[in-house]
Amino acid sequence: MRLRQGLTANSKREEFFIEFFGRLDWLLIFFTVLLCLYGILMVYTASYDTLNQQPSHLFYRQVTWTVIGLLVMFVMAFVDYQFLVRYAYVWYLILLLILIYVMIHGSIGMGAQRWIRIAGINMQPSEIGKLIVIFTLAKYFSSIPKYGDLGIRDLWKPFLLVSIPFIMVAKQPDLGTSLMFLMLFSIIVFVAGVRFKLIIGVLAVVLASLPVLWGFLKPYQQRRVLTFLNPESDPHGAGYHIIQSKIAIGSGGFSGKGLLEGTQSQLKFLPERHTDFIASVMAEELGMIGMMVFFLIFFLLILRALDIAQSAKDREGTFLAVGIISIFVLHAFVNLGMTMGLLPVVGVPLPFISYGGSSMVAILAGIGILLNIRVRRLRLTAENEKAIH
Repeated sequence: MRLRQGLTANSKREEFFIEFFGRLDWLLIFFTVLLCLYGILMVYTASYDTLNQQPSHLFYRQVTWTVIGLLVMFVMAFVDYQFLVRYAYVWYLILLLILIYVMIHGSIGMGAQRWIRIAGINMQPSEIGKLIVIFTLAKYFSSIPKYGDLGIRDLWKPFLLVSIPFIMVAKQPDLGTSLMFLMLFSIIVFVAGVRFKLIIGVLAVVLASLPVLWGFLKPYQQRRVLTFLNPESDPHGAGYHIIQSKIAIGSGGFSGKGLLEGTQSQLKFLPERHTDFIASVMAEELGMIGMMVFFLIFFLLILRALDIAQSAKDREGTFLAVGIISIFVLHAFVNLGMTMGLLPVVGVPLPFISYGGSSMVAILAGIGILLNIRVRRLRLTAENEKAIH
């Protein structure tokens, strides 16, 4: 009897895993893995140790973080996102406690206090914080009975929820990540349905408050904005990054100079070449062809993600998918805008490509949530069909 029960339990477990893996969006996973491999290749060439003629430790770290991120992706695909949404406010409070800890005991690097050190490894909580804020907003807006007619009474609470981590991250200082919180809030509010008059009013307030916001910027942040408007005004100082980035992009031409052959990157004229300006390395060494390959794979990934968002079975799933897609698109838009001198340098990584453990794990966790939304939709559809028959 016990043997029969054990066999039944094992067969059910096997059936569950077969159904789970069968419902995963393997095309989305394929595009994700392609981008991760592309990112590893770019970190390899951008951080290559030319003196010793060998890959740097950053390359091996990126490989490790990518593997960890892919494991996290499958875990997030397995854990029901409804469970995560249910406890969104708990995750939010934990995030605030961690950000407070960062402000007091965080590791300092490059003039900023953004990291916490765990087992000898620096982690940036604000990267995971973007996902937690998305879960928090998804829980709030999915619980509102109104849809498509949100007024200011409906928005002050979620705005407060976003403003707290925005201020805490801005004080680290990390202007790029803090602005991401506000942009994510704006996009999710737009999807939730806000009155047009309110949108116009908010835009007017933002424009009117720009002079006040300018006073809150750190001196180096003000220099970045001024240099963005005219990088040649300080070619050896604040404008150096943008000028060298433009030289790298322009010199790559159509087919590029080849891996490890870039003069700006390999001779170290280009600063932050493995993080903020890795797209410049891509353009210089792989040319327009290499950039187009990245754009194509990234575009196909976004299309798959949009399909998941559109077909989600509940509002929570829709808000989560839209928020995650927004992270990917906003990061790519801002990062590429920085490298081409179209936007100020605010330290935003290029998704899947830039070096960074926290950002890679957060991005792949986002992919896992998208997979989770699809798995739940197919499971509910199958259950409904069984109930009918």
